[in-house]
Amino acid sequence: MLNYSDIEQIRYFMDQAEEALDNNEEFKAVAELNTAQRFILALLMDYEQGGENE
Repeated sequence: MLNYSDIEQIRYFMDQAEEALDNNEEFKAVAELNTAQRFILALLMDYEQGGENE
């Protein structure tokens, strides 16, 4: 299960991506979305292995 801190981190990366798009910084936006994606993947892998987010 996701905890509040995990959700806040995902929101942070998504907000950064949105701000970058607003500033026409497409490459930065993609980088922020990639970071969010990697974070989500790490959470899923931890959950699958019975980690603390279970």
